[in-house]
Amino acid sequence: MKTWWLVLALGASGLLVNACVADGGAMPAPAPPDGDEATAPEPPARAAQSLLVSWKGKPGENVEWLKFPAEKSLSDSSWGPVLTDIENHLPASYGTTYRDSDKITHGHETSHGIHSHIRNYFNKTGKRANGLYVLSDRGVIVVEPNIRKSQVAAFVPASLRGSRYSLYITGQTEWDDTPLYVWDEWNAYVNGGAVGTDLVKRGLWKYGWRDGVNGQLEFAVYAVAVAMAVQKHDPAYLEGNQQFREFLAWNLRRTMSIFREGQKMKDFAWAEQDAYYEKLKTSADAETWRSFFKGFFGDAFTSEVLFGTVDGGGDVPDAGPPSTPDAGPPTPSGDSDGDGIPDAVDTCGKTPAGANVWREGEWIGCAGGQRRDSGPWGGADGDGDGVTDSKDLCTKTPAGARVWTYGAWIGCGAGEFRDK
Repeated sequence: MKTWWLVLALGASGLLVNACVADGGAMPAPAPPDGDEATAPEPPARAAQSLLVSWKGKPGENVEWLKFPAEKSLSDSSWGPVLTDIENHLPASYGTTYRDSDKITHGHETSHGIHSHIRNYFNKTGKRANGLYVLSDRGVIVVEPNIRKSQVAAFVPASLRGSRYSLYITGQTEWDDTPLYVWDEWNAYVNGGAVGTDLVKRGLWKYGWRDGVNGQLEFAVYAVAVAMAVQKHDPAYLEGNQQFREFLAWNLRRTMSIFREGQKMKDFAWAEQDAYYEKLKTSADAETWRSFFKGFFGDAFTSEVLFGTVDGGGDVPDAGPPSTPDAGPPTPSGDSDGDGIPDAVDTCGKTPAGANVWREGEWIGCAGGQRRDSGPWGGADGDGDGVTDSKDLCTKTPAGARVWTYGAWIGCGAGEFRDK
């Protein structure tokens, strides 16, 4: 029988081990180097990663409004009160630049003109800011966060990238240093939807079927994605800028109220927008988006605004938001360990109750010291050693053993024999 002596370098440990292997036999794994644990490092402090903010009352009740009175007193029997309001808040110096035979487009484009006027002439913050007009003599100034518009795209779920995504989110690159450009478009779509629903209710809509309220639903997704991008790339802004948070909440409530009203109108009803809304509420890839929404605004706001339910299940009345808080939506399915991370992306599916976990990255859903057991970064791990079965060369490692996490002995503890 021949005997071979092998010298193995143990990487970071700097130790050399001789292993004697009989011809035709198997070589046991050397001890993994120190510090090569396949366990999660400690997540950031919970306070630093928490999405919940301190709301004074209901989210959206404390917007700092800019008093913005009408500039004109024009009237047209075909406009209706909402379009009349928008048209008369555009200064006369802009002429008829933004008018359109399509009344919704008229309201949308004129809103852009008013937004431009507000941000150019009413921004007293000393910082770059955007201006928005929301009807009834009310405008807002919101300071721009320190992110790029292009950073928003990563937070829009693939299933919710609607027909306007490539134009406004990945396109319009000249606005990349102005992330609240997304909100400018969002508010213009909401104002346009308000024009359309107002005309239908008053019997003034004479233009047949129209994609009248779908745009504002799509932009509600993008508006929240802006906040998600800010939370990752400029968290100090998100924590310190109450105006950003309050207006986001206020305009989301207005957005969804108008959408649900228009969704039921035959002139704006559309199976495609219903399917989009269903994806928003249920699609697996949008769970992170929904988790952010709920974590940021809380259960009651999420139930009312996102799901359109109150009192544990009843529909939100068309007349407006409920006067009392609701019980919140049911606990989202697919979070078996209750750590707030959906099972579909949770790489540690058995986290102890109340543990602080990673909210993103390769250890998402893991508390400090846990081993990955599932999810896109982990995968099935039958012996629970933190190395997926597809890569694990020792699939029966004893519980708690330290294993190699790379190389020819990946998944093996000291003295184990490869079974692959």
